[in-house]
Amino acid sequence: MEHVVKNSGRKRQSLADSNNGPAEFFGGADLLQMVIDKAEGIHIVYLDRNFNFIRVNETYARTCGYTPRQMIGLNHFALYPDEEVEKVFRQVRDTGDTARFKDRPFVFPDQPERGTTYWDWTLEPALGSSGDVVGLVFTLLETTERKKAEDVLAHSQEKFRLLHDTMLQGVVFQNADGQIVSMNRTADNILGKDSEDFIGSTSVGQEHFCIREDGSKFKGEEHPAMVALRTGKEVRDVVMGVWNPRTSDYRWINITAVPLFRSGETAPYQVYTLFDDITARKKEGEVLRQNEELYRAVFDNSQDGFALTELIYDGSGKPIDSVTLKVNKAFESQTGQKASDIIGHRTRELHPELEQSWLDVRDQVLKSGHSIHFEIFDPSTKRWYDVFMFPYAKNTFGELFRDITARKKMEGELQDANELLEARVAERTEELKRSNADLQQFAYVASHDLQEPLRMVSSYIDLLQHRYIGKVLDDQAKEYMDFVVDGADRMRRLINDLLAYSRIDTRGKAFEPVDMNMVLATSLKDLGTSITDNDAEITYDMLPIITGNPGQMVILMENLLSNAIKFKKTEGPKVSVKATNDGDEWIFAVQDNGIGIDPRYKGKLFQMFQRLHTKEEYDGTGIGLAIAKKIVDQHGGRIWFESELGKGSTFYFALPYRTG
Repeated sequence: MEHVVKNSGRKRQSLADSNNGPAEFFGGADLLQMVIDKAEGIHIVYLDRNFNFIRVNETYARTCGYTPRQMIGLNHFALYPDEEVEKVFRQVRDTGDTARFKDRPFVFPDQPERGTTYWDWTLEPALGSSGDVVGLVFTLLETTERKKAEDVLAHSQEKFRLLHDTMLQGVVFQNADGQIVSMNRTADNILGKDSEDFIGSTSVGQEHFCIREDGSKFKGEEHPAMVALRTGKEVRDVVMGVWNPRTSDYRWINITAVPLFRSGETAPYQVYTLFDDITARKKEGEVLRQNEELYRAVFDNSQDGFALTELIYDGSGKPIDSVTLKVNKAFESQTGQKASDIIGHRTRELHPELEQSWLDVRDQVLKSGHSIHFEIFDPSTKRWYDVFMFPYAKNTFGELFRDITARKKMEGELQDANELLEARVAERTEELKRSNADLQQFAYVASHDLQEPLRMVSSYIDLLQHRYIGKVLDDQAKEYMDFVVDGADRMRRLINDLLAYSRIDTRGKAFEPVDMNMVLATSLKDLGTSITDNDAEITYDMLPIITGNPGQMVILMENLLSNAIKFKKTEGPKVSVKATNDGDEWIFAVQDNGIGIDPRYKGKLFQMFQRLHTKEEYDGTGIGLAIAKKIVDQHGGRIWFESELGKGSTFYFALPYRTG
């Protein structure tokens, strides 16, 4: 709304040559009333200095819901109180200036259903013959409909601007000369320049560096916008590459140009272009093309045969035939059939002997949606094939296959060789069993035959000591006899250990649940004297139940504990026994604080008769750890140790969590 108060610039002349009173000024004028009533659409009233109605035209009175005669003498602000407007009226009356308003809003208090109305109005002073303001001339023109139309237009323009600025497509408007007059932000981003850099230029300009898909230059006059202006017809789906200086690469766009016409004109006054950035899509298309080329290269050069086949069904949905759609070169070479002889031909036409099961298998692949893999002998080619069959599309399946005839022949030969080898192994195993039985019998007999003379030697030496020591034999003779007794004892222990080693066969008695806590208790009882004599301290955790040979477990535990006690330093030995579960196996640890083991003997310690010390330093036969290893091996486990010279040793043995 515009509110302007101006000086009239001159004195108003009286409308009648009369005295200065308002009655004279506005009176005597039936003609005047007739004139103002004829001003259709214009609201005209005359007011005295107190803003009472003196004359009112028909239009004003009708708008207010009165007749002109009814309004004469009424006060304007008694009907329509408004302090702000009354202030304007007083200012015009007191200053003699004119007030003008544009699109001033007004709500009729007695006609609320009309809502807000808008008015252009002028308030002018009416001057008497002496130049004094004797009244006011109030002229109004309703602008409600125009204002609403302007608001609708403004709203429409705002929506268009918002759509224009936020579209994901680039939009460019050009006039009839091809000059760019506007473009949206998306166009700025795609083309890589601000709109100010484009406004006023044309598509004919070469600075845009446009190219075709084949890389050739896109001439400006061939631009879709210029063609649309020239022909007056839409140009759609033109692909163009435009250099983007911001990203330093070409952006590929798909353009549509639409000419715009004014009513009654045949030449377009403007053209707008819409374009999408299809760079990513074009790159994807290029990747797809390259993949297609790669697929074609693989398809044509693959050593595996390939066939694409469509099943043919009868009215009940039963497969009755098939037709080959595509094959590769490897198919031809492996089957001896030419592509031209089979593509498009029905299978039963080529192979009348085709069995229904062949079709049923392929039908099942299609219906299940799952691929299958199998080997098959083809009687027609007399060759073996490895086949991978998979669903491809509706009623269509693919087959990849490879000629494995040579492999099958080798497998047959290998199977024959394996059967021969198994027979020989079985024969050799039987021989080994007999040999082991003989060896065990020999070990038993040998140990028995060797121990008998040793017992005789020990017995007679004992008799000699009791009868002659101190009488006939001197101290030197006694020392010699002690050597003989000691040698006989060591020979007996060695024979016993050899016998024990030979008796550890592949399984011994059937494996059973073995409580390793009971095994440890038995071992500690058997080693009680050694523990006491050496002042040994044995600690242990709760041990598990394993599956194995209980007697062999006792031998294993006693060997490890005996060594831990034997190979001590000056102080009493401290030995701990623990077990942990590693998921697949139980790992037992026997740890001591003894003299330790030189790491260079790590690979030899579990061999037969392996001694690291002289018999004068530490007694033993050198067979104990070999026995321990053989027991662990027979239980499917493993044994090892960790040690540092002078800092003790830890022997580990691991047994499967379940041994069957």
